[in-house]
Amino acid sequence: MIAIVFIMALAPLLASCQSASAVKDESGAEAVVVPEKEIELSARLTQNLERAYGAWKDAHVEGLLVQLTSTLLAQDEALRRLAAGVKVRLLASPLPFAVAGPNKIIYVTRGALASAQYENELAYLLSGPLVMIRDEVPLKRLRTLQREEIGSGILVLPTAPPSLRFDFLASGWFEAGGLFDYGAEVYLNSDREAVDLPYRAKFDHRGAASLFKRWSESPDLRRIRAFWKIMPDITERYEVIHDEVAKTLPLRDPLLNTKAFEEFRKRVRLR
Repeated sequence: MIAIVFIMALAPLLASCQSASAVKDESGAEAVVVPEKEIELSARLTQNLERAYGAWKDAHVEGLLVQLTSTLLAQDEALRRLAAGVKVRLLASPLPFAVAGPNKIIYVTRGALASAQYENELAYLLSGPLVMIRDEVPLKRLRTLQREEIGSGILVLPTAPPSLRFDFLASGWFEAGGLFDYGAEVYLNSDREAVDLPYRAKFDHRGAASLFKRWSESPDLRRIRAFWKIMPDITERYEVIHDEVAKTLPLRDPLLNTKAFEEFRKRVRLR
């Protein structure tokens, strides 16, 4: 009798798990996150990030970033296909970061944008997240965390006390095991490809190296390192980028800035 009650209590949990993973991805593996769910989860993530780092609305800045993103997308067929419809969300934090999130969203801070002195540096800043979106890195990470959350409750009886779960959408995004913990090699690979993408779009690819060098010499380097702790060290990333830049010739003019970019620089300047 006890066994029958246990199985009856377990059945709804197993059924919900099965239905959540009924959709298969391109590789044939069961996928937990369907498109509608990804949109819902990314909306919650955006609200939480804006709450933590400050929402920043500037239509002019967003417009220039969208235009630049379109230019970069045009250089790669896989990018055009998989990253079409990419969106940019501005955060007010002075800490420099640009990261790819679920639902093809690039989260970029005012601190990161303000540190870009030339248009080729801005092109690099957006290229890394675009590469990750093309490779579906944020979506795969979301699926992994969703599987862990669903799996953690399968063998828990309804009468058991609720377990404390880590809400990966609410906090800890840049902590070990958090949503943006994509792995060191993933970040280094995106750095490598983010050198080539702006170059194909006729930008001088040395902007990637100059931007990282500026960050490595920043008075806030200790805070940046602490914040980026799930990523490879800033020195290692600079060396990888520097080596990648050295492979590509001819060089382009790094100082070519449009009037639109000069206006952009005025609007993102930290006060």
